[in-house]
Amino acid sequence: MPKFEVFTRRRGTIQKSPTMTLQIRGGMGFNQAAYEALGKPEAVELLYAKKERIIGVRATEPGQPHAYPVRAPDQKRDSGFLVGGRSFTNYYDIDTSVARRYPAYMEGGILCVDLNGPSAEVTGPRAGSRVRVASEPENLGQIFHEA
Repeated sequence: MPKFEVFTRRRGTIQKSPTMTLQIRGGMGFNQAAYEALGKPEAVELLYAKKERIIGVRATEPGQPHAYPVRAPDQKRDSGFLVGGRSFTNYYDIDTSVARRYPAYMEGGILCVDLNGPSAEVTGPRAGSRVRVASEPENLGQIFHEA
């Protein structure tokens, strides 16, 4: 007999690999896997390697001078964990004219996102689709939906 699962009416699929979404206004959204990889922090520091164009996110204590609070998901909207990053993306001139989702990886306690790497354009529910256009490589769907 096949192994069935119950459809729970959730809008999105649960990502098992860490991802980060750079939102249109510069905010950063993290899926559950990315949040757990960081150790479920209350706050993070934002880092940037200019030459390599890699964003780094590191867990820190909420009272630290450069700490950004991590907001929990809105259960009504099935959103991920959020960090305000508008001043960060403006300062480093990171393009946020279109929301993009990137695969993320841990390196030395830092969640890293390579802005030169693969990404997918992300739209909200009003546009009728969550992921519209993928950049190279062609198998980008596997990066975001791997088991």
